[in-house]
Amino acid sequence: MKLFGIILLTGLSFFNSIPAPAQQQVEIQELIETFFEGMRLGDTSMISNTLSDHVELKSIYTDSKSGKTKLVEEEMNNFIKSISSKPDSVVYDERLLSFDIKIDGPMAIAWTPYRFYLNEKFSHCGVNVFTLAHYSVGWRIVSITDTRRRADCEPD
Repeated sequence: MKLFGIILLTGLSFFNSIPAPAQQQVEIQELIETFFEGMRLGDTSMISNTLSDHVELKSIYTDSKSGKTKLVEEEMNNFIKSISSKPDSVVYDERLLSFDIKIDGPMAIAWTPYRFYLNEKFSHCGVNVFTLAHYSVGWRIVSITDTRRRADCEPD
């Protein structure tokens, strides 16, 4: 009977250490919102606290001249530098329209349509796809791939 109690307590403590799926979705959404709030505020520490040690950053778009699909990769360090070096008068405001989050154990993806504004002026729209991993410190972004376009954009 003692052994059963020990096994039961061990099992319960294991399941309590894994957040419920709904709670994980909230954590992921808040993490992504923190990333963009950091971008809007120009706070690179806020952004960095949402990221894994190695992050891939990619954009997919249709070249307006050739009509061909292009894939551009950017170093996260360059992105962080661009945020830290922008004047305070410049505001990057990426407004997320919705979240579709899928989780499988320590991995998650989030599909987030957005509209991007530069100093309150509409610039472009698209979709972000985040891949996240769950570490001992919580969820962290491991990759971001986005699309960018100026036409066929959802309203705010």
